[in-house]
This record gives sequence, structure tokens and C-alpha cells, in this order.
Amino acid sequence: MLDDLKAWLEKNSTRVPRDSLTYKAIQYTLNQWELPLPAMESEAKAGRPQ
Repeated sequence: MLDDLKAWLEKNSTRVPRDSLTYKAIQYTLNQWELPLPAMESEAKAGRPQ
């Protein structure tokens, strides 16, 4: 599911205006992607909701 989310973010980052808050949120998420990933994966494996 996380791979699908990242692909969606990458695909849609070019579809919104660069000066929009949506673009900024997408870019922030992509820039921070590697930081939360291990924690989210371990939570998902443990069966705990995010």
C-alpha cells in the first residue's frame, strides 16, 4: 500500500500548480519518505493501525 501511495504522489506532483499547498504537501511527503517508512512498515507487520 505504501508503494502505491508513493507512486501516486510522484505521479500527481506534476499535476498540481507548483505554488499550491497541495504541491508543497506532496513534495514534503516525498522528501521525508525514507524517514517514517521503517516505522510504518514495522507497525503494519505488527498489525497495528497507523
